[in-house]
Formats: sequence, structure tokens, C-alpha cells
Amino acid sequence: MEMLLTTVGFFLVTGLCVYVYLQRSGPGGAAEAVVQGPPCPRCSAPVPRTAAFCPACGVPRQIYEVVEAREASGEANDEEEGSLHAVVRADLCVGCGTCVAACPEPGAILLEGKLAVVDLAVCKGHGDCAEACPVGGI
Repeated sequence: MEMLLTTVGFFLVTGLCVYVYLQRSGPGGAAEAVVQGPPCPRCSAPVPRTAAFCPACGVPRQIYEVVEAREASGEANDEEEGSLHAVVRADLCVGCGTCVAACPEPGAILLEGKLAVVDLAVCKGHGDCAEACPVGGI
């Protein structure tokens, strides 16, 4: 009998908490305080800045990282020579090592485990590693 009362009490408290939460997140509640970010590139629905997925279509925002990136202007800037360097995307790198073999600077790219890691002090920004990468991870 005690177990039945405990279970019923648990469900009543849980239901009350859910009801109060839904009432607060309604019009004028905490849900409207969410800052909207750029619209989803796929369905154009508004996506909160902190969301990892589009709430309307469910597509991960990381997929459109390249689409949303700023375009390079191609103009020379005042940065010192050698400031460009390779950047390895850990989510794409398969650890094949073709970038290490293609790099003309010894020690600029090393394989650590199954991930290519760039030594910024040695990398000169030739771009040979990016051309050699079979998965476009650089």
C-alpha cells in the first residue's frame, strides 16, 4: 500500500511540475527570452543561437558551417607574412596522413593518433596539404 501511495504521489508532483513549467514558458514566459540567431539555411525557420539543431527540420547547424562562413575578399591585408596556416577540421579528418606527406615543411603537420595536428610555428601556409587531403578536412 505504501508503494502505491509513493508512486501516485510521485506522478502527482511530476505532473504539477510539468504543468507549472508549461505555464511559465507560454506567452510572456521565459521561452520568449531566447535570442534568435540566423535562420536555418534549409527551411528558413528561426533558430535560437544556442541550438545545435533546427527546431523545425531537425538538421544540425554544423552542416551549414561552410555555407554560413564569411567569404574571403582576396585583398591583401597588413598581416605579417606567414600568418596563414592550415586548419584541420577534426570532424572530417580520417587520419590517412596524405597531408603529412604532401607538406613541404618538415614537422608542420603531424599525426597524433588518428588526427592531423598543425604546428603553427612551422606551418608557412603553402596549401599543399589542403590540396592533398582526400576528404577536404583542411
